[in-house]
Amino acid sequence: MPIEVQTSDDASTGGAFCKQPGTYHAMVIDSQEQAIDKDGKPLDGFRVVCQVLAGTVPSEKGKTFDLLFFHPKPTDKNEGAFARKKQTRCFIALSKMKPADAGKKIAIDLTPDETIGRQLVATLEKEEGKNYLSLHFADIFHVDDPEAAPFPKDANLLASLPPEWRMKPEDFGGASAAVPAGGSPSPNGNNGSSHKQPAKAPSAVDLDDI
Repeated sequence: MPIEVQTSDDASTGGAFCKQPGTYHAMVIDSQEQAIDKDGKPLDGFRVVCQVLAGTVPSEKGKTFDLLFFHPKPTDKNEGAFARKKQTRCFIALSKMKPADAGKKIAIDLTPDETIGRQLVATLEKEEGKNYLSLHFADIFHVDDPEAAPFPKDANLLASLPPEWRMKPEDFGGASAAVPAGGSPSPNGNNGSSHKQPAKAPSAVDLDDI
């Protein structure tokens, strides 16, 4: 027999994964210090799950994306220097460390209680042969990073961040030299030839023990 229900005035899909490459201002809505795959098996890295607040593709607002950061291994190219750089830039983006701390061994808390609500800017690309988006090189930025200034942001939500999660332009004085991004994202979201190849991370950055 029919049932009586109250329908929603919002019939959009909601919560869908971000599908369009671009550069996005996003908020962390979940984190995994020990990342797991779709079958629940542990992966050698950590994950942050983000929701788009604004970006170069306006239609993606409200959608989510995952960023998976594998731990560096001695068997990786350059002994995992690039994986280490990506992690370092993520920690800076999440206000877990200052750019001036690049090169130091530090303790990082990536539990949900200490990570949800933080904001970042990231450039996502779709690799050939894959149907999901991933981080373009090491293009993840703190919201106050001057390199992220050209990209759209939700001003109200940005202003809601606590002062201790914000940084000043001078905090990034040596960041580009210490842990440069992988490319130079275009404000129009074009991930094509405008990008340069990623620079190598300094071997002095040592975060293997996180």
